[in-house]
Amino acid sequence: MTLRRMKPNTRIPEHYNPGRICVQTIFGHIRMHADGRTFDLPPGQCLVLDRAVTHDVEAIEESAFLLTVARNEKEAT
Repeated sequence: MTLRRMKPNTRIPEHYNPGRICVQTIFGHIRMHADGRTFDLPPGQCLVLDRAVTHDVEAIEESAFLLTVARNEKEAT
């Protein structure tokens, strides 16, 4: 689990994670682009992505989100 904070109008460029992820907005408003779709995530909203899904994160305003990465036992060792 990681808490990330972003300044307004900033972006985390396109990337992927080898594990499944859950992103939950704590405050502010973020937008994620994944699989050709756009997801608006105001406070309290969550998005779950399967492993290796390419995505980016954009802060619409000052924001913080909780990132949880789940890996299976084989990946964790």
